[in-house]
Amino acid sequence: GVQMVADVTPYEMMKLRCLNGSHTALALLGQLHGKKAVSAAIADPLLSGFIKSLWTQEIIPSVTVPQGEDITAYCRALRERFSNPRIIHQTAQIAMDTSQKLSPRILAPLVENLAAGRSVTRLCLVLAGWLAFVRQIQVSGQRLHDPLARTIAGIIAATPDCDGYVRAMLGLEGVFTHAIASHDTVITEVTSWYHRIDADGIAACLKEAA
Repeated sequence: GVQMVADVTPYEMMKLRCLNGSHTALALLGQLHGKKAVSAAIADPLLSGFIKSLWTQEIIPSVTVPQGEDITAYCRALRERFSNPRIIHQTAQIAMDTSQKLSPRILAPLVENLAAGRSVTRLCLVLAGWLAFVRQIQVSGQRLHDPLARTIAGIIAATPDCDGYVRAMLGLEGVFTHAIASHDTVITEVTSWYHRIDADGIAACLKEAA
């Protein structure tokens, strides 16, 4: 089943965004939704519906599909893989070091979608989910496994206000570029989702985003 290709770049893009991007989304939003494993997360109708919508509406349109590849079939195969209970992927483990994973998995398609005038609302929900997740970990007194844990803890301590917290987190150097952090659509979407998570819970957000 090995493919010998002249250029691995589009295959890498497809893998990072479709597989790794949805893995990160399932981990973060699954943690907020009480799911300990990826297989349990994808089995949940709300998370499953959200991931399908994330793929079709915002990730697949951003991917340069290698010639001869069926990206829809690829995502279906990923869904089957995620559903396998024998593959133990813990959402807490996948959610570790997210600050280092966002750029190729979530932010790259977000930037391209913004440039093309496409939707980014689901990708912004993933970002809001990360903000809610790290704050939840910090407030509960658990250890946040992330290279920027100390910086994030400082932001959480200094910004009890929701809007201020979102802006401060979007200003994390080495994670978000100035173009992303200052983009009105990103600020509005992430802030809105963060408020919705806090007020209505993640289930309501997943249902709306799907």
